Amino acid sequence: MKEYRNLHLRRLSRIACVGLVALWLGVLLLPVATPAMAQCPTPNPPAPKEIHTLRSVFLRAGPSVSWRVIATLPGEEVLTVLDQCYNWYKVSRADGTVGWVSGSFVSTDPFGSGGGGGSTGAPAFVKPPDVGTVAMVTAPLLNVRSGPGLNFPAVGTASKGEMVTILDKNKAWRFVQTAKGVRGWVNSFYLSGQLGAANPFADVGGGGGTTTTGGGPALSGPLHLRLVAFDHAVRDPNRPGGAIATIKVEFDGGVSPFNVISDGTTKLSGVVPTTRLETGSGVVIATLTYTETTECAGTIVHTVTVQSADGQAMTQGYYQSPVECPNS
Repeated sequence: MKEYRNLHLRRLSRIACVGLVALWLGVLLLPVATPAMAQCPTPNPPAPKEIHTLRSVFLRAGPSVSWRVIATLPGEEVLTVLDQCYNWYKVSRADGTVGWVSGSFVSTDPFGSGGGGGSTGAPAFVKPPDVGTVAMVTAPLLNVRSGPGLNFPAVGTASKGEMVTILDKNKAWRFVQTAKGVRGWVNSFYLSGQLGAANPFADVGGGGGTTTTGGGPALSGPLHLRLVAFDHAVRDPNRPGGAIATIKVEFDGGVSPFNVISDGTTKLSGVVPTTRLETGSGVVIATLTYTETTECAGTIVHTVTVQSADGQAMTQGYYQSPVECPNS
């Protein structure tokens, strides 16, 4: 009897071990959570066949900033378009890498065209001036930096209409000598030929880069989009089951006034945001709100772009499901 009991206990022990191993393997094999792919409409007009980057931009695994970064693309890279989802393009690189880029950072205008033919809603783009040429500054006041990037300090400025000599280049940056003898790096989008729509990656100086905002603290520096999110909804009295959703946008940097665009539709134009000074960091945070029509218990998926008066722009997508409406 004792031997039978011991044999029975050994069998139970083996079954428990097998169960624990199976549970452990099941946890390891669980799929990694990824953002839900938005239901995208058929592009109208159709997506372009080719686009090129206006500057360094992330290539992502899906059509929003919530997807992981696959690679960092340099400026002026030509990409083949495979699909479109709102303001995002599924593209293929020359090496076969496939991913998604935001339409705010690319253009369809051919190099040297002067713009006017793009369908992405991005700024017109033409081929920057080459080494050994003379170019004219088109920004009101362009920073001349110690290196080819916004992370390098300014060593001087060049005024609109001033002629500069191109001595070297590094992707979208040009090493120049100004009429005053100052040497340094400038953003080539603000040299002669880049007239037209405002560039979303301006490196424009002037007045210290600040603006006064409706009695609040001043905004300054590079535009950084912190939040685009559903805030709340109310029932639409004119539509059974309909709702009016309020969308909240928070950012820092840039210059007032601002435009807010949702999937190509301007929601706010020339507005001055409410600002506050963030305790601890000392960063000035701006807040704007606008409304979208939707359905109670429905889903909202949009891509929002904030445009600054100095030409900077940032884009971010948001998703809300379900849209909760009050009972009355």
